[in-house]
Amino acid sequence: SAFLGRKSGQHVIKSAADLCDYLLDVHGVSTVPGSAFGCATAIRLSFAASEPELEKALSRISEGLAQLQ
Repeated sequence: SAFLGRKSGQHVIKSAADLCDYLLDVHGVSTVPGSAFGCATAIRLSFAASEPELEKALSRISEGLAQLQ
């Protein structure tokens, strides 16, 4: 929820779904809106990947979140 209302370029984060779309479109990381699991202001991560792939994904997520203002 800390990122709702922020933006990066053309991407405005109005919902967790917008944040998921932004992370996928711009940073190549797939996440799921928390609304599917009862929390509309969160995103959900899956850890069904190798540790190196997870580290790469977390780095991309961190970079993407840092770009939101």
